[in-house]
Amino acid sequence: MEGSYSKVWVAREEAPAEEYKFFVDSLMGTIRNEIASCEEAAYESLPIRDAAALLFFPSQTDLIRFAQQRGWQVNPSTEMIIFAKKGEEKVEIPKQKMIVAALQYARELEQIV
Repeated sequence: MEGSYSKVWVAREEAPAEEYKFFVDSLMGTIRNEIASCEEAAYESLPIRDAAALLFFPSQTDLIRFAQQRGWQVNPSTEMIIFAKKGEEKVEIPKQKMIVAALQYARELEQIV
């Protein structure tokens, strides 16, 4: 998802009808999750004030509740949010299979030529 997320936030405030806010709130939840995923990948930690601004939270208590749902650590003494480290997946490369396939492919090419 890409785009100017602040435009969605402004559109919520300028809603033509009260029912419209329900859909914009749902969209804001999706946007917050997308931004939060990017923050987790880009930063080890962020000041609470900055994280609240990036995630369009009007208050820090809303941010802290959101942080707890995502498993982030909130340090009130330093006013920082420490993002949960996701273990890097180790992908096992089937070396033997790749070597056999490459050799077989080379033999077949040799037979063609």
